[in-house]
Amino acid sequence: MPPRKKLHDDIFDEEEDYCPKRKIKKLDIVIDSAWKVFNNQHILHFITENIVGNDKSILDNLQLRLVSKAFNNVVLSKVRAEFVTVQVSPCHIIGTNGEYSECEEHEDNDTNTDRSFTVNDRKVWFHQVPKFFEFLNSVARIRVRNLLFSGFISPDQRLHKCILYSLLDGNWFSLYSYKGADEVCIGCTACQEIASRVRIYGPVQLCTLVEPIRGRKHYEQLIITEILLAEIAVHCITMVESKAEAFNRLTKIITPEISCDQLDLVFSDRCMWSKQTLSHPREVIDWIVKAWSVKSINVRFITGYSSIDYNLWASKRVFTEVRFDEMLVKDSLRRQNERDNFERVEVDMQAGDEIATCFAESMGMFERSGMSATAFQNVCANVKRIFPSQDMFLILPIELARVASAEFDGFCEALLEFAWKDERTARHSRLFFRLYTFGITEQEVMRQIEKTFKINCRPVAAMLSDPNIRRAFLKWLPGTTTSFDRSLLSFTDVSNNCVLHLEVCVEPV
Repeated sequence: MPPRKKLHDDIFDEEEDYCPKRKIKKLDIVIDSAWKVFNNQHILHFITENIVGNDKSILDNLQLRLVSKAFNNVVLSKVRAEFVTVQVSPCHIIGTNGEYSECEEHEDNDTNTDRSFTVNDRKVWFHQVPKFFEFLNSVARIRVRNLLFSGFISPDQRLHKCILYSLLDGNWFSLYSYKGADEVCIGCTACQEIASRVRIYGPVQLCTLVEPIRGRKHYEQLIITEILLAEIAVHCITMVESKAEAFNRLTKIITPEISCDQLDLVFSDRCMWSKQTLSHPREVIDWIVKAWSVKSINVRFITGYSSIDYNLWASKRVFTEVRFDEMLVKDSLRRQNERDNFERVEVDMQAGDEIATCFAESMGMFERSGMSATAFQNVCANVKRIFPSQDMFLILPIELARVASAEFDGFCEALLEFAWKDERTARHSRLFFRLYTFGITEQEVMRQIEKTFKINCRPVAAMLSDPNIRRAFLKWLPGTTTSFDRSLLSFTDVSNNCVLHLEVCVEPV
């Protein structure tokens, strides 16, 4: 067999890296591997996450952009992800009394040349705004989806305009959620324009209702406060001669042009104080729920929430006064020819410090002048009377963690009294309570099964919750209990056909 024809001439070692005759370049394995690593987006994301850590901002590590073009792209993508949600807050200092206060006075915002505020917990001075926001918009090309103003005690138009026109760059079309604008703005054209575009909005301001949004608008979530309810009531009774005229004005500002899936109502937990009880206009609440076709309700109680004098509208006796601590009476305002239940009713009491104090007082742990524990027991029944639903989900105050840890047996008895104070509203219902606490062992929780409870002179059986109840708790606010040890109990009043499920979330040691 004849030898194969040589396709090319022999080469020397110094020509091995590159040979024009062969047109073949020997690959450098080391360089090629490094190139693959530092051009892999997933690997670079993992590297930057380990460099930055969970407690730091990517803005503190912008020097990583200088490594390579691929690093630059990854860093900018993380900046965009960090500013999808933006929270704007004032800078606070701790006063002599241990309470937080704003570190700058806002009495003369326009003439004060340089002040500071926080954007996503990052302190920003007004003189830094042009360069900082220019980088975010022109280089990182952020698109803010959720904007929240939180912690302001007085309007701040300078800051409000700075965020809307500098940070957002006037591009409000990308906003999905807009919350807390009432803290910095008393109502402007920009807020009304944004309110007409977002899907989650609140707290709703009266100017948005008096000058309504054009066209039909559907929201996923709307937030209204007890202040707005009082302002609507005062607006309806001002300079009217009859009840019919007041209700006609109510139907003009609360129209079916707006609809929402979930309505959040924010109230002060001062309603637990029998001497300082606030009233709310029942017909205004009912008409909002009806006109806006509300599907689910979320009632939130917050300590120290400011309001206006309810006597401004109550003295006219046009609207019925309703209080969450009032003694239970037959509800003459029950809505007729409408659905009897909402799809979902939630009561968030996590920030209700006064509620926790009343709860502890009802257990006999201490007494406090001017506070009514029995009034507190009426709250759950009154919420269910105003917003009827078979299932109600309630988060207990964070301050109850110490109370439950100190006396868990007495806590369970007080909880049953709180939930089932009124037999009529409790009948045919299921209540889901969640408690965040510490120091309670699983044995203490299981000990409740062996005890005998009596509520309203009827026996109540305690048992472990079945897996379906566990899954129901997991679906409610998913991800909020993953770091806790969870124990579930179910209390059943067979004769009244009502069940109370308690999820005890214990912080691990």
